[in-house]
Amino acid sequence: MLGLDAREIFFQQDKIILVEGQEDVVFYPDIEKELGLKFEGTFFGWGVGGAHNMHVFARLLADLGFMKVVGIFDRDKEHIVKELERQFSGFLFLAIPADDVRTKEARGPTAQKIGLLDGGKLRFDFEKDTRELVERVNKYLSPDP
Repeated sequence: MLGLDAREIFFQQDKIILVEGQEDVVFYPDIEKELGLKFEGTFFGWGVGGAHNMHVFARLLADLGFMKVVGIFDRDKEHIVKELERQFSGFLFLAIPADDVRTKEARGPTAQKIGLLDGGKLRFDFEKDTRELVERVNKYLSPDP
């Protein structure tokens, strides 16, 4: 069942940004602040519930007639980008330059993931590529001339 934030999609005009999960929705404003940039779209709810669900929400939005939709994946899910670009040729799908939105320490059998944010700050080595990603999203979402 869709939560309140996700149901608001039915009242949006366009310019929807799909991200993998809740952490992405929470931490992208920190990245915007670090870069001094703002995404021009609206983040969908609390994410799509994992990269494997992105196609479901892209299909829903395509069927509802949305024209300007962006899907942002973590780098370790970049292989999904090409497939979704083929399925939804009018939408924009991208991967961030890191394996996650924030660095996560190793836990049990799960290895450490280096993220865009490390200790709440954007990692210098990802700043240029992240800036370019936000600018590319904004260019795509801007009104056509």
